[in-house]
Amino acid sequence: MLSLNKVVAVLAVANLTTACSEKVEFASNLPKNAIARLDCGVTGTCEPTVNTINQQYNVPSGSGKVDVMFVIDTSPTMFLTITKLPKKFKALTSMLPDYVDWQVGISNASLNQYDGYRYKLGELLDLSMFPSEVAGPPSILTKDTPNGDEVFKGNTSFLMQSWPGSQFCDAQPFCAYGDAEPMRDIKTLIEKRSNFNNSTFFRPGAMLVPIIISAKEENAGAPKVSVSDVVNSFNQNLGSTMAGMKAFSIIIKPNDTSCLDRFSSVFKEGSGGQYGTQLDQFAKQTGGESVSLCEDDYSQTLAKVVAGLTPQVMTLSLEQLPITGSVRIASVPAQDLQYTV
Repeated sequence: MLSLNKVVAVLAVANLTTACSEKVEFASNLPKNAIARLDCGVTGTCEPTVNTINQQYNVPSGSGKVDVMFVIDTSPTMFLTITKLPKKFKALTSMLPDYVDWQVGISNASLNQYDGYRYKLGELLDLSMFPSEVAGPPSILTKDTPNGDEVFKGNTSFLMQSWPGSQFCDAQPFCAYGDAEPMRDIKTLIEKRSNFNNSTFFRPGAMLVPIIISAKEENAGAPKVSVSDVVNSFNQNLGSTMAGMKAFSIIIKPNDTSCLDRFSSVFKEGSGGQYGTQLDQFAKQTGGESVSLCEDDYSQTLAKVVAGLTPQVMTLSLEQLPITGSVRIASVPAQDLQYTV
């Protein structure tokens, strides 16, 4: 991956304005400023003159858009983890830099059986914008949201969902019941993308990045949503408009026995933890990765979210066919580049 302003290719090319009078032949399908073979006879010694050409390539400044969807397991097993999320994520805006056009939504993966009037499975949550005053109940956080870090921390930990003096179970998400179904939630969000809270989230040309935070595996009950179900739903509904989908799963990683033990008891991190085998597969199959739920710092996950959206130069098309071994590549700013011709 390159983060550059420009790339300059210096190449030597054969010049046909040579004094050689013998026959010059070209291989088929080659441009006529490229010498394939010089036929100067058995005793001929003519050589073409060689010119040095500089070719400059300006790296595009645009880096694309990313729609980040946090899908959080709010079952009782996650209670202590949720209260720690503000410290584990640290600064949202420093991990999602200004050169990326990003937006963030939050969804509750444990609302599959909740019959309340406000939130349902597959619906982005209304966000409290405290300590800022924002009209209406917005469901999307952007880099232009005032006090964005504080808003993000308060809503991911659900500290702002309760009004002062309310009972604990009067506020979402802690009164939701049923196992977490993050992949089903993502699939439903995609398929209900025209719903009011979701309608402006899935932007054309943006990369969709679900970030699952869960101490359990995808619900094993029927109907069970598989990795291919989610991928197929994205391809069918958004594949022609969005840039792609890249998932990250913050989970009890398969075979991480020490982390599983931390979620084996209410006297530790919480009881009922499970290996997130399917959630791990979902991340890997979509080009993302899994992160241990037991890590103290999740902020680097956000850095990886935008790593693929910085300007990249993978190939350059040279304007002329160079003499073998003559190409030299320089970058601005200078970097040690590895390349093949």
